[in-house]
Amino acid sequence: MRKKALSLLKLVRPINSAMVGFAVLIGAWITEFSLDGRLMLGFLTGFFLAGASMALNDYFDREVDAIDKPYRPIPSGAVKPSEAIALASAFAGAGLIAALVAALECFFIAVAFFCLATTYNAFGKRLSLFGNLMVASCVAIPFIYGGLLARGPLQGLPLAFAALAFLSAMGREVTKGIADVHGDRKKGFKTLATTAGLRSAARVAVIFYGAAVGLGMLLLSGLVGPLCAPFIGMACAGFCYSSVRLLRNPSPKRAERVKNEVLAWMLLGLIGFGVGAI
Repeated sequence: MRKKALSLLKLVRPINSAMVGFAVLIGAWITEFSLDGRLMLGFLTGFFLAGASMALNDYFDREVDAIDKPYRPIPSGAVKPSEAIALASAFAGAGLIAALVAALECFFIAVAFFCLATTYNAFGKRLSLFGNLMVASCVAIPFIYGGLLARGPLQGLPLAFAALAFLSAMGREVTKGIADVHGDRKKGFKTLATTAGLRSAARVAVIFYGAAVGLGMLLLSGLVGPLCAPFIGMACAGFCYSSVRLLRNPSPKRAERVKNEVLAWMLLGLIGFGVGAI
């Protein structure tokens, strides 16, 4: 029973899902939102819808994962595909209910972007760079969603943070395509790595990481406070480090490591945003 619970937990990738929930909180905080119940509803919306999307991703990618990542819960046999669908449905229902209770406009936005995430999970790898754009948009929207939850103007830091998240996610999605290239080729998926080659895909990923670093440096020039600056600076340094590693060796094994590093740099940046918003 415990092993089953841990396997189901792996499906929803709680760290990734919590990062989405915290991004909603940060978008609300920096819009000078008062600390009331809608903040928790915003976090729950982000967490549960992200978790549902993660579980659906494993469901739709189960045949590719059987080649590239046989240790994942579904290909390893720890979780049945039907169980992944049931878990994703429960998480999606919880997230959408939280959005509906918060505000009707929040519900419509949550529905729209969950549909976008589901569309990517089902068909996105056939759409090459456009599929990466779909994912990156879903990563960026929590900051804007938080601002809308706060009913504040969409300007300044929320949009800057959303843009930084978008650029980082674009680079990471291209990197993930390199890591999954063997399975994607066998399935006929048209990712940048399968169509343009590993080295070209690595260069495109690094362009996005470089753009994220450039925006981060702009934020450091005076748009963020002194408490936030060290975290943003370390995240920028991390992106540079991972970029060099990927360019030197754009192999699937190295890309798998780099995509995990990039998640850490994104988490570091998110912590910085949170510290600066308090």
